[in-house]
Amino acid sequence: MIHSFTVTNHTGRSLECELANPWREGLAVTSIDGLGPGQATVNVADISSTDGGLFNSARKTYRNIVFNLVFVDHDTLTIEDIRRKCYTYFPLKKNVKLKFTTYDGKALTDFFIDGVVESNEPTIFSSAEGASVSVICPQPYFHTSVMQEQRFSVSSNPEFSFEFSKVPTDNTQLLMSDVVSYVVAPVSYKGDANTGIVVDIAFKSNVVHDPENPKKIRIDNSLTNTTNVFSLEKIKNIVSDLLDGYTGIVSGDKVRLSTIVGEKGLVYTHNGVDYNVLGAIEPAGKWVELTSGLNYLSIDKDSSIEITAGVKNKIYYYGV
Repeated sequence: MIHSFTVTNHTGRSLECELANPWREGLAVTSIDGLGPGQATVNVADISSTDGGLFNSARKTYRNIVFNLVFVDHDTLTIEDIRRKCYTYFPLKKNVKLKFTTYDGKALTDFFIDGVVESNEPTIFSSAEGASVSVICPQPYFHTSVMQEQRFSVSSNPEFSFEFSKVPTDNTQLLMSDVVSYVVAPVSYKGDANTGIVVDIAFKSNVVHDPENPKKIRIDNSLTNTTNVFSLEKIKNIVSDLLDGYTGIVSGDKVRLSTIVGEKGLVYTHNGVDYNVLGAIEPAGKWVELTSGLNYLSIDKDSSIEITAGVKNKIYYYGV
C-alpha cells in the first residue's frame, strides 16, 4: 500500500504527505491516478491477404499523474493558507520531483519520477475545498534513488576436468586454463522496464596504436543481444585534433560509455580533462541495455590491453 508521497519543487523545497495523517500538512488524498503501468501504443500493420495484421512496434507514452486533494483543518493554517501551500509545491509549468513510498508490512520502498506541473485547479467554492493537480512525466517509468553497481572480472576457459596424478613424470607443462581477452560481469536486474547502462573503463597499460590494425573495444549483453563497439584509433584521432602533442591512450586514462536514454555518449578522460568522443562509436541497431533477469555483460578487447571496468544502472519499474 502507499504510505506517503513527497513532492520537491523547482526551488528544492519538499512537502511530504502521509495518507493516514492528512492533518500534519492539511492535505488529504482522495485518489492518485496514473501510478500503474498504464497503456502502451501498439502499432500493427494491416495485411491485405490475410486476417489480422503484423506487429510493427510498441512504445510507452509519457505518464500523467493526477492528485485529487482535499484541504482539511489544521492547527495553525487556514484553508486559504493550505491552498497557497498547494500552489507553492505544485507550481504551474515548473519541474517537480515526486517520491512515492510504499509499505508492505515489513519495509518502506521509495519510487521516484520527475515531471512538470500541467495544471493545479482548486475547487474554491466547494463545501470541501481541495484541488486537482496534474503532473506530466516525460520519462514514464519510476526508478530507485541509487544506481545498481557491478565490477567486471577476468574470465578464463578451463582446459581439463579429470583426475590426475600430482607426481610429475617429465618436464611437460600442464595447461590449467586459458585467460581470455575479455572481462565479464553478471548483472541481476530486478526492474520491470529495460534500462541503459554506464560502463566505466580504466586503462592499466599504454595502448599501442596501429592504423593498419585498429584496436577496438566491444561491449555485449548476451541476454538482450545488444552490442556497442568503439575504436581506440578513432579516439586517438579525435583527441589529436584537439590536443597538441597527444600521442595516444596511456595508463591512467579512462573511457565512460553511457547508453541511458537522453544521456547516450562516449567520454574519454586524459590527464583529468574530458573529451567528447562519440564519433568513435560504430553504428549499431540498438544500444546495450539490461532487461529483467540475469544479464551477462562482457567487454572484449585486444589481449595486450589491461583494463579494469565497472557498470552501473538505474532500476526502472512500470508502476508503483
